[in-house]
Amino acid sequence: MKYLAIALIVLGLVVAATMFLTRKSDMGTTGAATGPTTLSTAGVFDPVAAQHVLVDQPAPNFTADLLTGETVTLASHKGKDVVILDFWATWCAPCIVSLPLMADLASKYADKGVVLYAVNDSEDATDIKDFLSKRNLTMPVVLDPQGKIVDSFKADVLPVSILIDKEGIVRQVHYGTFVAGETDKKIEAELQKLLGK
Repeated sequence: MKYLAIALIVLGLVVAATMFLTRKSDMGTTGAATGPTTLSTAGVFDPVAAQHVLVDQPAPNFTADLLTGETVTLASHKGKDVVILDFWATWCAPCIVSLPLMADLASKYADKGVVLYAVNDSEDATDIKDFLSKRNLTMPVVLDPQGKIVDSFKADVLPVSILIDKEGIVRQVHYGTFVAGETDKKIEAELQKLLGK
């Protein structure tokens, strides 16, 4: 009985520490969570398009700075490209797994009119550059220092990947860890559909 009580206390401390570390970037001055939470590292990349309020709606437009210093306007892709917005943060364990795999998939379709923007949630540009450099990742990163883009796309859980068709309509929303060999096939099929293939 004594060992069971100790095990439960240790388990509770581990869960509390994990929640604190996962949500540390979401804490405002009041200590309340203000931004998106994250799925567990065991989370599976699960399409929830039927549940997301933006599906089949026009994507909210934004103009934002890229990590490179350039500016991007989402509406500039209307009529030309299928856009993937991949919402992520360096502290989000599932994002760390998903980001390079999503970049590879987008790269595969770049010459067919697919554009990926990795929308970073509220982090410092220097920290983002360090993170990408250590992982040898190159992709267009949208800076969202106040989380306004995250809010406009209702990306309340990280990672979130949103597929926007050439007419600027949100067609698919995916939450969770990207599973190579499974999720890539699903998203690839969705991209082919959006590209009219």
